[in-house]
Amino acid sequence: MKKIVMLTYIALLVPLFSQEADPSILPDDARTEDFDRTVPPAPVVTDLRASISETVVSLSWNSPPTPAGGFVILRSDKPISSISWFSAEQRARLSPDSTEWSEAIEPGESWYYAVLSTNPDGGEFGLFIPAGNSLLIPVASGGSAAQVPAVFSSFDVMTRNESVIITWKASVPGKQLVLYRSTAPFTGISDLAQAVVVGSFIDTNMPFVDYPVPGIPFFYAMLDEDLLRSGAISFLDGSNTNRIPVEIPVLYIGLSRKPLPAVRPMPLPWLNPSQSLAREKIVFSTATERMIREIAEMADRQKIKARMPYVFPAEKGPFQGAGEELALRKIIETSFIQSNWEDACAEIETFLSIRRSPEVASRARFYLGQAHYYSGRPEKALLEFLLIRESVYEKSQEWIQYSLELMASSSRNTAAR
Repeated sequence: MKKIVMLTYIALLVPLFSQEADPSILPDDARTEDFDRTVPPAPVVTDLRASISETVVSLSWNSPPTPAGGFVILRSDKPISSISWFSAEQRARLSPDSTEWSEAIEPGESWYYAVLSTNPDGGEFGLFIPAGNSLLIPVASGGSAAQVPAVFSSFDVMTRNESVIITWKASVPGKQLVLYRSTAPFTGISDLAQAVVVGSFIDTNMPFVDYPVPGIPFFYAMLDEDLLRSGAISFLDGSNTNRIPVEIPVLYIGLSRKPLPAVRPMPLPWLNPSQSLAREKIVFSTATERMIREIAEMADRQKIKARMPYVFPAEKGPFQGAGEELALRKIIETSFIQSNWEDACAEIETFLSIRRSPEVASRARFYLGQAHYYSGRPEKALLEFLLIRESVYEKSQEWIQYSLELMASSSRNTAAR
């Protein structure tokens, strides 16, 4: 009986709210010629935007077209939707005229935000429009976890057959680590100059396996890449280095692993698929050869001129930084600017022996190329400029041309002798 009554009630309501409803069945006060059948829009904020300055998150939005009783700020570690918003944290309740809000978060935190409208009684309108009133991308603090240095509590190095197995424990997981190997113990940052980088990887708490040359004792050291760039590193026995070297027995020297492929393949032989004949050598007359030589010498005199060394803006003016930026700046302000090219070459090469950030390494190689150029080594200068051609394109192209011109001039002078 209840089902029949309910179905009858629904059947009466359907024509009442249908767009094709006959106004004659509506109440008397609703029978008007300009009867509005449109549903008013929900009071939902739009164009929610988020920005962060260091650790302060700032939200802004556009008010809804229909008045609202106020706004509620929600926060969660996962996207906020109509399904998950009940578990989101309520951070603030704001007045109806509010269009912005901010709060401070802890370094390394990442949060999703949403802004809900409320009615005059304080009830929330649980409507969510992605990128409208709910963020699709979390807001991450500028002081991310990657800037927290990793502290190593243990560092074990053991041999197994022809391999060395390195294990460690770090206080911060997921950091970018650098593993070094050397024939001398690690006591200070200067020891990295004679060491080799065995690997650079994200810490997943998995052991690292190395295959060094048998018969040679080796030391290992593990460093956090962030600390390495800043220069604030230290070596502690049992924490991030071993003071007792490990050595693979000589008997494994005949069982060495398959060598890695060469980094640079051998050049292809000269091919002549068209089977074209070699052109006959053309010999100019003595007068013509003399004129060509005079023109070339005149061009050389015009091209060979004093070129001023170039210094990037990062190494000019006042400076308040530290770490690798400060170390490079000291080299430029002393040896490089004072034209002590040999000292500049040695200091920059030592600086680059440690892993540097791509931007700083590119500038350092540009300075090294200039130092080789002014030292009369255009071949080495050319190689340095070619290495950074992608990152410092305009300036490297300019100095590549200078190096080629100096190489050509040197060749002609040698041939003239």
